[in-house]
Amino acid sequence: MKILAAACLATLALWPTARAELGVNLDLMTDWSPAWTFVDGFKHARTWIPQYANGLENWNTGKSLDLHSDGNLRSLAPGQAAAALMFWDLDGHYPGGDYTCVFEGTGDLEFRGAATVKTSSSGTYNVGVDPQKGGVILRILRTDPADPIRNLRFFMPGFEDGEAIFHPAFLKILKPFKVIRFMNWQRTNSQPSGEWSERTKPGSLTQRSPQGVSLEYMVALANTLEADPWFCMPHMANDDYIRNFAQLTRKLLNPSRKIYVEYSNEVWNGIFPQAKYARDCGQRLGLSSNPYEGQLRFYAQRSSDIFKIWEEVFGGPERLVRVLASQSENPWTARTVLEWQDAYRGADALAVAPYFGGRLGGSPESLNMSVAQILNVCREDIIARHTKTRENAALAKGSGLKLIAYEAGQHLVGLRELQAPLAQVFMEANEHAGMRELYEFDQKEWRKAGGELMVTYKLTGTYGSSGSFGLLRWQDQTMETAPKYLGFIESPPF
Repeated sequence: MKILAAACLATLALWPTARAELGVNLDLMTDWSPAWTFVDGFKHARTWIPQYANGLENWNTGKSLDLHSDGNLRSLAPGQAAAALMFWDLDGHYPGGDYTCVFEGTGDLEFRGAATVKTSSSGTYNVGVDPQKGGVILRILRTDPADPIRNLRFFMPGFEDGEAIFHPAFLKILKPFKVIRFMNWQRTNSQPSGEWSERTKPGSLTQRSPQGVSLEYMVALANTLEADPWFCMPHMANDDYIRNFAQLTRKLLNPSRKIYVEYSNEVWNGIFPQAKYARDCGQRLGLSSNPYEGQLRFYAQRSSDIFKIWEEVFGGPERLVRVLASQSENPWTARTVLEWQDAYRGADALAVAPYFGGRLGGSPESLNMSVAQILNVCREDIIARHTKTRENAALAKGSGLKLIAYEAGQHLVGLRELQAPLAQVFMEANEHAGMRELYEFDQKEWRKAGGELMVTYKLTGTYGSSGSFGLLRWQDQTMETAPKYLGFIESPPF
């Protein structure tokens, strides 16, 4: 697999290479994510919406489309069209210019929204894209059932030769990070099936799949960046899935790289389906009369099983960082997980998420605060939060483990009826220059309290009432307007 064109490598070489013990979570792979990861925009596409061929008066007709099991369109009914969306709701923050759409098979395409066809020939369309006009709508108007349209690609300007995979702008903002956590790329917090036969592959219709991004692309990104991957095994994954995942990782990943292995994500957190799954399993197995304790014990037990499979595949734990996670604010959860069946003996790290500022989201007093006041409270909260870090660090050290952060950073989100009223001031706080100093201060306090690797949440993400978690609001954001990104990557190494 050819990963990068020479142009991508040249761009990547311009970024600073010195890196502290820092990691980052990636955003979800969606058509609206501000991270345009792939030079092939169709890898981000949302497909297929049934429409009428003669117009968009009815955005979704609700009529079934004839699809292959791989998601490709097999045929269209008379008067029917199928639409895919790319670069949606990005406010113009994606590359403009001449795109090249190529495909195999026989049929006709139409482009709408920000895209206009300039020239076309069999299997190739040259398309002008103006991001200021919104997103791109690709529609299939005709496909030959005997030779249907397939292997659709939509290459960004300058990448029509198909040699590159990842966009150099994406690689550039990732270069400072030593560890890449793929939790969102794996769709960990939804319901990935955990069946190896159903996994996403590099040749799948799109990488915007309920089963997550293909492992091959995750490994390719880690190899390209010379970073260590952090994988979250699906909560319903069977042993066959775990073994195949580990075997393919061993085959493809640069042997100099470590692999962080974690069972799911925040299994302690009741808002996620994996928590209910673990609670049900804990009760069914009779692990405790207390359902929550049984939930944590099942998490520890299944984590140990998964670690053993990875050790078997890799011939030992030397290349692995086996992660047990718990709730930062409740060290009892760490103690429960570590002690159950001596799970700590088969692990390397205890991971927590020491977010700061979260308490402001539930306080009506925040409605009357200025940005400066919010930042001051965040600073106080950092100091208070890391008292728990000391407790967690002591638990980790007592078990012979490192304390690391699987997620971190600000957590300014309004709760319930305060969500909308607080959105604007919280967004302004996230974009304020003072946030840069807070991210530097947070890392300093984390390290003083005994923490080691810090993996922040997250690289990119749009800002709004549901939070402003991205270090970067847009992938093409200038560094001068990215205080969180600068504060995080420029903190002194330890």
